[in-house]
Amino acid sequence: MPEIARVRVLLDPGDNVRVSVGLLQRRDPDGGLVVVPPRPAAPGPAAAAHDVLAALGRAVNQLAGEQLIGMRQAWRAVEAWLVSDRIEVLVVLRADRLRLPVWDRLLQV
Repeated sequence: MPEIARVRVLLDPGDNVRVSVGLLQRRDPDGGLVVVPPRPAAPGPAAAAHDVLAALGRAVNQLAGEQLIGMRQAWRAVEAWLVSDRIEVLVVLRADRLRLPVWDRLLQV
């Protein structure tokens, strides 16, 4: 039976820029911790996948050449890189601003 991933959601109404900066400073992809910085506006699912890929250090500007332009393809790439990089913790800053389709995709990965 496959292991079920744990998902923790922290919503902190007192969150401020210091929290975001502190979390970004703790990012450690080699240690399995990736932090996705916030966008000024809530991204759609494809843009959110690109944000995760960028946080993983992947060249988002090469997605067209790799035929990962569509939303499904981009999220497949996210899943593949999360597994291959052995990322255990994915922190998405300002996740309270995300739309439901993005939450759905994040929870699927």
